[in-house]
Amino acid sequence: MKAPARLKTWVRDRPRLYRFTKRARHFRLSMVWRYLIDVRLLAVPRFYIYRLYLHVRRPKGIRLHLGCGGIKLPGFVNIDHRHTRATDFVCNVTKLPHLSNSVELIESYHLIEHISHTKVHAMLREWHRVLKPQGRLVIECPDFDRAIERYRAGEEHCLMSIFGLHRFPGDVHLFGYNFTRLKRLLEECGFGAVERHPTQDYHGPDGIRAECVKLL
Repeated sequence: MKAPARLKTWVRDRPRLYRFTKRARHFRLSMVWRYLIDVRLLAVPRFYIYRLYLHVRRPKGIRLHLGCGGIKLPGFVNIDHRHTRATDFVCNVTKLPHLSNSVELIESYHLIEHISHTKVHAMLREWHRVLKPQGRLVIECPDFDRAIERYRAGEEHCLMSIFGLHRFPGDVHLFGYNFTRLKRLLEECGFGAVERHPTQDYHGPDGIRAECVKLL
């Protein structure tokens, strides 16, 4: 048996190594390069370049879609912590490059449950900082109480609403909300006129949609 054939046989006899080599063979170098350039190498410079642009141009009518994932909302700046087909800008949503009192509307869908309860106040205060007075904030998230009820009724798939899908780093739920808890949190961070509305996101009707405004 020739050396290359012996090597292939040796690799196939080790399933984990075989799966790794098979994936590696189909992984394009261009994807690695794009990741390094778009996400890692230029993440910090882009943040300050974009901040400088906002400071100089001061664009009107800014609307932010925070934690966009793979969903691109027309007319919004779609922001996420990782590069996807929908992102216009990659950054940590707990620290935004936007000027204070410069944003008209922030919408966030199924993001807040991915933030630790030790960090969520700081994140919401950052969103409060960039919103204009009376600027609107819309948050949708799973209804933790409803997910528990459905799970106890035998719907095991509701575990995903409780713990997250774990598809990639950060895709895990770190806290749970009902409307009362979410409203209290928003009021603690300087928002008012908190109202509950029917959900509009693709996750379905069992979630929470809270709409509120930045108080003066």
